[in-house]
Amino acid sequence: MGLRFDFHAWAARERFEYPADAGAVLDRVGSPAEAHFVREAFQLPGTWFDGEQVIYLQGAAIRVQVPCGPYSIDAVVERDGTRLAIEIDGLAYHGRTQAQFEADYRRERYVLTSGYVVIRFTASETLSNPRACWRSTFRLLRVRRSLDTSSASSRSYMPKSFIA
Repeated sequence: MGLRFDFHAWAARERFEYPADAGAVLDRVGSPAEAHFVREAFQLPGTWFDGEQVIYLQGAAIRVQVPCGPYSIDAVVERDGTRLAIEIDGLAYHGRTQAQFEADYRRERYVLTSGYVVIRFTASETLSNPRACWRSTFRLLRVRRSLDTSSASSRSYMPKSFIA
């Protein structure tokens, strides 16, 4: 898997500023791109933090580096029964070899079969505009909720053999 990302050493070296209460969560991130993404959550209106591991924003619970079988998901956002697995992909790790490319696909299939919806951002997206990444994340949550609501109401009109 490689060496663990040392957030505090990187933040000091890069003069990366963040809210004092964000340190406990940021210490769990796996890369500078994840640090930018998570820091942005703390800067959005209505965010609050439990002081341990969970960030709350717009009715959603956000956790960083969440175990999923043999893997760790960069960030998980949960709201209204929808679980989003957010993966932030940088070329330094994800684009090196054919084997890594294949491992990423196996990992994504595992996460999907564990009940998550996967949303991927490139490291450059989270570094240049993390707020846009959060907007996309919450837009997907809204779409999933409306799909879940509409499919639940249509299930009563479908024969049982069509319901998976």
